[in-house]
Amino acid sequence: MLPSQVVLLLFAGTFLFMLLGFVITFLIFRHNNKLNLLNLQKNQLISESRARHIRENERMMNQISKELHDNIGQSASLIRASLHKATRMANDVELTKLIAGTAELTEQIMRDAKNISHSLNQNFIKARNLHLLLEQDLEHIRNFSNISYEFDIVGSTKRLMPESKLIVYRIAQEAFHNILKHSNASHICLLVEYGMNSFKMRIQDNGVGLPAEVMHARDGIGLTNMRERAEYLNGEIIIDSNPGRGCTVNLIVHNFEFNSDAD
Repeated sequence: MLPSQVVLLLFAGTFLFMLLGFVITFLIFRHNNKLNLLNLQKNQLISESRARHIRENERMMNQISKELHDNIGQSASLIRASLHKATRMANDVELTKLIAGTAELTEQIMRDAKNISHSLNQNFIKARNLHLLLEQDLEHIRNFSNISYEFDIVGSTKRLMPESKLIVYRIAQEAFHNILKHSNASHICLLVEYGMNSFKMRIQDNGVGLPAEVMHARDGIGLTNMRERAEYLNGEIIIDSNPGRGCTVNLIVHNFEFNSDAD
């Protein structure tokens, strides 16, 4: 074989090898693009599903809020009016005292129904100060469960977007609910921390801790809702719970979008 033919064959072989490498690289690149697109579509579907679930929960809560306001509130008002009338008609002192005590309980029911209605209504929550909402819930817990609390704020207070405020408050509500239901606690520590572009909330109790079956239950609606709402904010929920040592719920959002004005 002539030297020129050898050179030609080497050149052709090198060219084919380079072409093959280019084709393989192109196929890998296209495959990776498809995978990235599929992952993006999957994440979008998950995000949309999570958003729909949260919106549906809020719709149901708004409906319950309306029913509480319209039905229980109206019925309690009628009972109060009847008791006031009975008080005017009563001649017996003991009976008058009994009616007055019942009227006071009715007033309390009306206040409780109003508070619960407000806590379920997203428009009411979005229009209120987050710190005030949280402290009102803690006061309600202290008044009816004798659980003391402390509430601290770290960093320069910032105004949250209405939708973000609603999500943060719902997470706190769920944590409070778990404390009342499972913890047998006597004290709650709530910490809200503002960073330059971050937001953190820590809710800690001194109770018995969440049971393992609650912590790890796949169908645990409460904890699942908390995690879904945190993910909606592009944050995360970290739960630290040990038997006999209480439970700590941490909401951490590193890239948090605030309103420009101070809260």
